[in-house]
Amino acid sequence: MVEKNHDTVPDNNNSIGNSATYRTDTESDTAALRMGERIRRIRIALNMSQTELGARVGLSADRVQKYENGFRKPREDMLNKIADALGVETKALTDPIVTTPIGVMYALFEMEKAYNAVVRKTDRGFEMSFTGTNSLSGTNSGTYACGTSSGTNIYGTEQGNLYGSDSIDDYILEWTLERNHIEEKLREASSDEEKNNIILEYDMWKWTFPRSVSEKIDTEKKKKLLKEKIELLQFELSKLL
Repeated sequence: MVEKNHDTVPDNNNSIGNSATYRTDTESDTAALRMGERIRRIRIALNMSQTELGARVGLSADRVQKYENGFRKPREDMLNKIADALGVETKALTDPIVTTPIGVMYALFEMEKAYNAVVRKTDRGFEMSFTGTNSLSGTNSGTYACGTSSGTNIYGTEQGNLYGSDSIDDYILEWTLERNHIEEKLREASSDEEKNNIILEYDMWKWTFPRSVSEKIDTEKKKKLLKEKIELLQFELSKLL
């Protein structure tokens, strides 16, 4: 049950609802429910039953159902097992912690899902907007402009130096490139099944972040190394001819 915060609006004659009581959304209130919703969403996207997921982590289907409904909250070790069974990062199942660059990215992924948030590269840095239509889901919402991201923030500190060495700009750039790639593939898709597979590909990219970025970089490095080896072999071959 969601508990109430007993802090109330200051009592003055110029305010409306002087005795209003605000609800809070603390970790103890609804974290288990949100975690369960994420587990269910990913499991269904992967066409995996509760029984199959339970078998992979040593649980009954009933216990998985309790987790998904928010009646029970898995311990950290069990949460890691569930994430492994689903093939995603544990961070994809928990509330994002925005004091780390990776946590910020998961918060942005949540905002994209819930509010159609889109980040675009501009001359000033990165700009977020809440667009009228999400090109990935086709749903509608209002249009609002948000702030920009550049080398420094409003406090005058370099991004990435306050909570870690990772650059949030680099992560956001990888995200925008991936989203642009997915949007292009969706425009070329000829069937609903193909579109659904593309959306799943994009979701998995986010659910496995930053591993998805690291794997991409590793692949590009391997391609570059292979190209260099081929060029070297061609050069050696030319000397023999």
